[in-house]
Amino acid sequence: MSQDSSRLVIIVSQFANLRKFSSQAEPEVLEALQAIADQEGRQLPSVLGEAMREWPASKREPRGATCLRHFRKAWRSVTSCVDRWLNEGVRLYR
Repeated sequence: MSQDSSRLVIIVSQFANLRKFSSQAEPEVLEALQAIADQEGRQLPSVLGEAMREWPASKREPRGATCLRHFRKAWRSVTSCVDRWLNEGVRLYR
């Protein structure tokens, strides 16, 4: 089986588990989701599905846990940037 046909089988099997529904949303919310989809090269239903899966999980977590998780992720990013900046500075002044 070629790589393209195996990818098609995966996509078809993912759609087999979906249930169609209809809803309405505020235009600003849909525009924000569409912007994310465009930036990531994805379709709107994919981004909406991801958001819908993450929202119930965030409701089950203790209130501070989500904030702390985001803080830790941001802190790792900041320290990584500072480390790169310091290492670059060390190379420049040798």
